[in-house]
Amino acid sequence: MSDNKIIKFPVEKVKQTKKQNQMATKWQQSRTFKRAVPISVLSIFCLYIFMNSVLVQKTEEKSQLRTIASLGQYSEFKRDVEWEHRLALQLSMKPQQRGIASVGRSPHLRDELTAGLLHNKYRIEFTSGKIVNIELADSIGHVDPTFVDSNKFLVSYKKLMPVNYAFAKPSSKVKEQDRILETYELMDSENKVLGSVEFKLDIYGRLLAMKVLTEG
Repeated sequence: MSDNKIIKFPVEKVKQTKKQNQMATKWQQSRTFKRAVPISVLSIFCLYIFMNSVLVQKTEEKSQLRTIASLGQYSEFKRDVEWEHRLALQLSMKPQQRGIASVGRSPHLRDELTAGLLHNKYRIEFTSGKIVNIELADSIGHVDPTFVDSNKFLVSYKKLMPVNYAFAKPSSKVKEQDRILETYELMDSENKVLGSVEFKLDIYGRLLAMKVLTEG
């Protein structure tokens, strides 16, 4: 076989083409990277702005809460100071002046009895502002009676009684089945009986009813 029939493969041309392809690929990768870098930087910058705005907002909210709390403490302190001034002024008054100034502020003895001792559980009958009869208000449903010390009651609420007595004296105490009946005589300073009060209690000493009886 002669040398004229051998076909030579273009090695140099292939190498040159391969090299050009590699350079094109590197250029494309470099171009893609250059595009990606600004996008990444922009994303990081946007994330930084977002996080910074969140932190600023939380800081402002905490600052507002601290301000509100401070204002609340200040107003509470201011009220305390004003109360102390009023108390000092009242204490500096004469007894007669304090009595006049306190009218309308302290609870009335009648309200103290109704809502305080008896907890609004009883029907109280008054005549000319004086107690005549007290009964447990069973009509509004089951109501637990209130513990009442009969003797202390006659001392504490003496001004609400229809009889102007000096003291109350125990007269009798009778147990009837599940009830206890206590009777007190209302005496003047000369030991004269002006009237009597009957307390009806349960076996535990809780008030069920009370009735005032006057002489004559």
